[in-house]
Amino acid sequence: MPSTEKLALQLVRSALPQAGVRVLTGDSRANAVIELPPGASIPIQLRWAGAGFPRDVERAMRDARLDGAVPIVVAARAISPGARAMLDADDVSWLTESGGAHLHLGSIVIERNQTETARRPTRDDDAPRWTPAIAAVAETILTGYVHTRAEGIPRTTTLAARSGRSLGSVTAALQEFDRMRWTQPPPVSRGPSARRHLLDPTTMLDRWAEQASRADQATRYHSFHRASERTAQSISDAFAGDAAFGGRFAADLIAPFSSVLGPLRCYVSDAVEGRDLQDRLTAAGLTRADESNRVEIIHAPQNVMSGVEQRGGHPIASPVRVYADLLHDGVCGDDAAQHLRDVAVGF
Repeated sequence: MPSTEKLALQLVRSALPQAGVRVLTGDSRANAVIELPPGASIPIQLRWAGAGFPRDVERAMRDARLDGAVPIVVAARAISPGARAMLDADDVSWLTESGGAHLHLGSIVIERNQTETARRPTRDDDAPRWTPAIAAVAETILTGYVHTRAEGIPRTTTLAARSGRSLGSVTAALQEFDRMRWTQPPPVSRGPSARRHLLDPTTMLDRWAEQASRADQATRYHSFHRASERTAQSISDAFAGDAAFGGRFAADLIAPFSSVLGPLRCYVSDAVEGRDLQDRLTAAGLTRADESNRVEIIHAPQNVMSGVEQRGGHPIASPVRVYADLLHDGVCGDDAAQHLRDVAVGF
């Protein structure tokens, strides 16, 4: 069971009367069941909405059945006024970590004001202090989780090797994620072999992708080839394992959505530089052209390159990196980004 679902279950258990009431995991139709004395039960569709903003609620409810046969309960850290209006309009029950609850489930009716509402992160308390090292460790954790769905986070030494960051930087990043309640450190009593757990990958991805999509350090090039496929093949041949594609080209290989590909975004290992870099660009048929929208070359640190996989005969960046690329495209990329997240990321 995902950690976020465990959190949601615990919130439901805390909100209900303790005497004779049990909340159990359910099945594909209803992932939780509230059992009442004497033998009655209420199946529910329990969804976790992270920070509790409208976008979080929309994502949480995307796969829920809205026919009313099985009531929906949305759990979150807090609920913003806009999200509450959305839920109330659809008569959806909700509850929060801050103590708020609006539960209308058959004979169960609970109304309790929350002590705080969801608010946008501020630099001082609610937002990670995004440094290159913290962003690199976050991307490394998220990339691994896409493929393994393992809630146990890799050990510090493994994260350092994959992200290319020092042990001290990784430790500081993990402490920041603990502060954000995206991760949970192991109890001291469990000993040194215990591992951290990833509690809220959804919110971690939201916040990481927001900052990653704002960074545009691309150098633009013109290609002699008109077709993106031929350009991509030339780059793959010239860089031989030191490059990976992102953006819409990679998204089309992972989760096809749109025939509009836009510029060919390519990540090149930052270990390739100087004359070596120039020779490879020339071999790929690329010439510097700041006004061109044909090819974008971005120098990528180790955390990006360690997530590379092969699709359609081409090296491509991890789905979380490609997701951030699509968000960078703005309104035009939002739908493609959401499609990729639904199909290839899954949280």
